[in-house]
Amino acid sequence: MLKLDRLLSLLLITMGLFSAERYAIKEHLGSMGDKKNFLLCANSSGRGVDCGIFSLENNKPILLLSTYLKNEDIGTNFTDAITALLAQLQDTYATTIKYACFSGPGVPSANQDYLEHWRLPYVIDAKKIIAQNNLTSAIIVNDFLAMSYGVNFVDNNKITSLYDVKAEHHGRRVIIGAGAGLGTVSMIWDEQHQAYTSWPAEAGTGDFPPFDAFELELVQRMKKIRKFSTMHWAFFVAQPGIQYLYQILQDMNYEGCASDKKYPDAMAILADVDNNACCAKTAELFYKFYARFVYNFVWNTLPFGGIYLVGETATQHPEMLTSIFLPEYFSCVENKRPLLQRIPIYIVKNDVSVGLYGIAQYFLLEKKELLS
Repeated sequence: MLKLDRLLSLLLITMGLFSAERYAIKEHLGSMGDKKNFLLCANSSGRGVDCGIFSLENNKPILLLSTYLKNEDIGTNFTDAITALLAQLQDTYATTIKYACFSGPGVPSANQDYLEHWRLPYVIDAKKIIAQNNLTSAIIVNDFLAMSYGVNFVDNNKITSLYDVKAEHHGRRVIIGAGAGLGTVSMIWDEQHQAYTSWPAEAGTGDFPPFDAFELELVQRMKKIRKFSTMHWAFFVAQPGIQYLYQILQDMNYEGCASDKKYPDAMAILADVDNNACCAKTAELFYKFYARFVYNFVWNTLPFGGIYLVGETATQHPEMLTSIFLPEYFSCVENKRPLLQRIPIYIVKNDVSVGLYGIAQYFLLEKKELLS
């Protein structure tokens, strides 16, 4: 598989002037000229969009070009941004993109042609993109559902074991990521098709259950600070939850949290645990809550094929997964522990490429009749 750090970097120069500005092409992989079917894949998040151009060869996606677009450069018009990118590819390579597949947080419309989510500053409207760019087909898929289809494209050196036991052959798998939100997807082996079928879930919207008076106070304060009447897992087990937890502990004047030191984002808080007691307590709470969420999700799926953790909170701090997450995960009644000990836990180091390949593979499966 192609490594992401070797891919093309295309940067938007001026916000809002998509029709007039160019993308600066620095590098490309493979030859565009001898390919026929091209697929644009775009994975939207709260920060930006990872885009990849694939050729479709013998029912396999081959990544040729990649780019990252910041949401502030896209503004509120996603369709115009995609149109500008496709126009630049046409000008540079005389390449016409016929197909597109977009992913993002949340649940697309029933026809897979429209997605609106509070973490995105724009809507994704596949119908408009098709009409504006004369595409043959374009669909939308949930980002975590797409990621599940990309696991098999990951280099082995991009996956490490957090808890190393042998995976059950064709056992169920789950992918869980605590990023801007809390994403989950289950993968079940389909004997007839000899492939995994993926089932996305919004498990992060389930109610968070406090264990004691301290956690109940955290819940009450989180409700107040976020102006919600209910409290979801994702309010604690996600990057925004890390920032809110840190602020709540300061407001509570919790031990070691008397200072008013500020951090620009959640990952900066996790990175300063050795220097700041409040950061350390925030990290401890986050990874304990993360472990409890995974523990609860596991009993709904029994993923003996493996748990795959993705996102920065897993990849940048595996030591916290080892020292905080695992002990909390295995903290259960003794007769339940043997089942947990049969389930391997992996960390996927490079989930950007997983997402892009997953989007492409999903399109191939959904549109196999069209492509044949």
